Parts: sequence; C-alpha cells; structure tokens
Amino acid sequence: MHLSLVMPCYNEADNVEAMHDAVAEAFADCGFAYELVFVDDGSRDGTYQKLKALHARSAQNIRVVRFSRNFGKESAIYAGLKHAKGDLVTIIDADLQQPPSWPWKWRASWMRTTSSTAWRPFRRSAARAGPSPS
Repeated sequence: MHLSLVMPCYNEADNVEAMHDAVAEAFADCGFAYELVFVDDGSRDGTYQKLKALHARSAQNIRVVRFSRNFGKESAIYAGLKHAKGDLVTIIDADLQQPPSWPWKWRASWMRTTSSTAWRPFRRSAARAGPSPS
C-alpha cells in the first residue's frame, strides 16, 4: 500500500518543516510507503524555499507543486490530487490543525472498504461561539 498526503500551503513557511517532522514521526513504523505532496498556492512568505530545502534534504518521498500566484485552496487540492501517486490519498492542512497521525489511524477502515470515504472533524474557531454540532 502507498499513501499520499496532499497538503495545500499558503504562507505556511513557519509550519511546513514542523508538519513534515510530525508526519515522519507519526508514520515511522507504519510498514508501508507514503509520500507528502505539498502544493504552494502562491505563498509570499518563503514557503516554497522551505519546501525546496525540505525536498533536498529529506529521505522521504516529497513532491512540491508551486503555483505562480494564489489560486485558492480548491485549486491547490486539485493539483495535489493530480500529482499524488498513492493507492490511498488524503488531504490534510499544512498548518498542523489536524494531527498528522489521523490518516494512519484511519487505515483499518480504509482497508475494509472499496468505497471513497470523506470525513471532516468539527473545528471551532476562537471567534465563534455556540454549541458543537452533534
């Protein structure tokens, strides 16, 4: 099995290295191949330079896609999906808001089904008040 983690990035220079390290730690003993597909969506903060350096020094299979300008998260996700080579593909934000270990924890349910699965956890922003949806 080969897993692709697609990560759209926009001005994530402060996060991409930490994200890479967190994924490497979460998948250290997973027993299957995986790749990280970072899509730089026209960042202006040095994200692409950090991704290039990460690609150059990492033993992991890292793909870096770069947009000439900001086209939006949906376009970045689409480009990441087009470049992903995995048997299983998941999309995760590069800002560490979702734990990189989630795809590894989902593998058991993925292996039991032949259907596509989509899941999104509820994430409450600090500016939003009110009860969590059930």
